[in-house]
Amino acid sequence: MRYLFLFILCIPLFLNGQKLSPEKAGQMRILEMKILRNLKTIQPFEEIYQQRVNAKQLFLEFAKLDSSFYYPLDSLKEYVSLQYSDDQKVRTISWDLVSGGTWHDYAVLAQSFNQIIDMNQDSDSEYINYDDSGIFAIYDVQLNSQTFYLTFAYGTHGSGHHHNTVRVLYFDEGKLKEHPSFLNGKKEIIIVAARRDKTELIYDPISETIRHKEFDLEGEFGFAEATGKVIFYKLEKNGFVQK
Repeated sequence: MRYLFLFILCIPLFLNGQKLSPEKAGQMRILEMKILRNLKTIQPFEEIYQQRVNAKQLFLEFAKLDSSFYYPLDSLKEYVSLQYSDDQKVRTISWDLVSGGTWHDYAVLAQSFNQIIDMNQDSDSEYINYDDSGIFAIYDVQLNSQTFYLTFAYGTHGSGHHHNTVRVLYFDEGKLKEHPSFLNGKKEIIIVAARRDKTELIYDPISETIRHKEFDLEGEFGFAEATGKVIFYKLEKNGFVQK
């Protein structure tokens, strides 16, 4: 079995038109297995969080390898959310850090063919940081002959609430970045709701609109309350604008 494994590593891989040498494919496979061990750990609960945090550093190391963007990471799909843009130029990698209780925060990375960025940065929210939301969808948006990547994400900080966030990635002189002002002049949209409610966050590519239910964060009994209204954002010349 050991020799069979080594034989497989020596077969050149063709990924998305990219040929990987046996050496390069082997390096990626080894790192993939290290990441997998951190994500599927059966350590005591208090150690799981640190193991899953450690996986981020391994992903960053993995991304330094040339052509790693084209490596499919198939063995990790049970443990991470892998989302790809329609044009296959961007993928996001998210996984639950299992920090305990009903609080679910996620490690979030975005990768292009030549770089990876950590999306766990400070949020615009005046209430709490929501950058720890796991991305579950990417939409390619065309504007001014450029592609922008609309990301939808989910998370929960406990206390009977959950949330969705909307953020935008784009290429600036060939570098993948998060756009600072594409969403109504800000870098993100945050929707917080009681867990009994759905945010009904939707992107409609035909009308080029984002919409979601509105919630009052100062609702009765300390829970966000649905107001019965729907908030719309329309794509205009500089990004999405609330209507």
